[in-house]
Amino acid sequence: MRLKRATGIFLVFSACMAVTGFAVEQAKADVVGNVDCVQDPLNSQCKVVVVQLPGKTGTGPGDSGGSSECRDPGGTIVPCSIPGRGWLGSDGCYYDGPSSQAPPGSPPQSGPGGWYFRSCSAPWGANGAWWKWIPDAARVTPEQLAQQAVSRLQLPTLRMHANPTPPARQLVFLPTWLWADPVSWNARSATAAVSGLSVTANARPRGMRISTGDGSTVNCGGPGDAWTSTAGASAASPTCGHTYTRAGAYTLTATVTWEVSWTGGGSSGTVPSLTTTASLTLLVVESQALN
Repeated sequence: MRLKRATGIFLVFSACMAVTGFAVEQAKADVVGNVDCVQDPLNSQCKVVVVQLPGKTGTGPGDSGGSSECRDPGGTIVPCSIPGRGWLGSDGCYYDGPSSQAPPGSPPQSGPGGWYFRSCSAPWGANGAWWKWIPDAARVTPEQLAQQAVSRLQLPTLRMHANPTPPARQLVFLPTWLWADPVSWNARSATAAVSGLSVTANARPRGMRISTGDGSTVNCGGPGDAWTSTAGASAASPTCGHTYTRAGAYTLTATVTWEVSWTGGGSSGTVPSLTTTASLTLLVVESQALN
């Protein structure tokens, strides 16, 4: 007979197997800052736990829509959690628990914490550890996990367009259309997870402000509209454009403001807005200069 695990309950079929029926992991050096990643493999500082989701909101582990993706120590994308195996740790193994009941034959532990059943797939399970004690100090709050998710948001690079397309020259008193490339306007999400808790940060573009280089500012509620031939050469952009009144070389600077919010662990919140910027140089000439 041997020690078995069933939904966090330890079933002992023979007391004589209390020592030989399982292994307890031996510590080894793996430290990030003040966090021992061997002792606390579920600590958020020890994990690479974020996947960027362009254009849609991420789904956290345990949600009905599926689980987010994490990365094992080799960089391969793997599930953050697997039913029956638990949550991914920094060592590439999964931890199911916690249980307050100690496995038979385990060494005494001081302070609050819990026992986790550790399962690995090669090459991460070479040391053969099964049970592991993790102190409650490894737990983090949703707010702390939100900071990690927000810090790993990767907003798209802002790419600006104008009509006529540079290096073609703009004409004084003729409307110039300005717009952001559609890929620059995609929402972004990132999820950070530890055992039993995940938080998703969402960033959405809310507006674009353009300094046109001639002392004017244009506020665009969205990415602007791309010019098409059906609009005609003299039509002004309905959403984002500018008309230069003096010839010269102008460098315009566009800034997109991103609204950032997070949700997870029964909590939600917002953080200060993020921004992306891009510059574009336009040469404006008098119409007779083209002759």
